[in-house]
Amino acid sequence: MRRLSCLIAVVCSLALISRSWAADAERTLAELASPLVHATLEDPQTASTDLRSAKVALVIVPGPPRTYRYDDTRPEARLARVLVDDVLQRAEGRA
Repeated sequence: MRRLSCLIAVVCSLALISRSWAADAERTLAELASPLVHATLEDPQTASTDLRSAKVALVIVPGPPRTYRYDDTRPEARLARVLVDDVLQRAEGRA
């Protein structure tokens, strides 16, 4: 069985940073602890550049509501979005 790994960038908006945004970003990063996911905390500009250049499959903007940014034309990005959403929902208590 092959293991799927995807690189995810969790964005914390530094221009609008507040304690709640920082806390949301750190909590999201902690919830993504999984052997299937490699997540990093990036600034918005770096995350957007990495997404455009296909260095990351998915960008997560934490907070209520959590937002996923990805290129829908890339199959691995769609799969990353489903995988990450499942990991985060399980971390939040979904069975």
